[in-house]
Amino acid sequence: MKLSDKNKLLLVRILHSFFSITFLGCIVFLYYCILTGKPSPWLLPVTAVLLIEGTVLLLNNGKCPLGPLHHKYSDDKGFFGMFLPVKVLPYVLPVLFTVTILGFILLVRFV
Repeated sequence: MKLSDKNKLLLVRILHSFFSITFLGCIVFLYYCILTGKPSPWLLPVTAVLLIEGTVLLLNNGKCPLGPLHHKYSDDKGFFGMFLPVKVLPYVLPVLFTVTILGFILLVRFV
């Protein structure tokens, strides 16, 4: 069974949504541990996931490696483009990167 480009784009969006929600959840969990002062056994795997994500983004010049898959199937919006205005899209990854780095700094200081 051969998938149409429309179905391939749907799969790319589902995959991208899974990764994005996972990464955003990791950032939220990081701040939860910081704000409550309660380290968790999940903190190490969450930190590893965020470090891997950051490394992949840095190696890809700050761009999500799944973006080209969106473009391949005629989707110019990418993941965050489905939810946010076009004007803010260039700032999303730098802001998330900064928030994550700040979280790591706070984590070392307060937990």
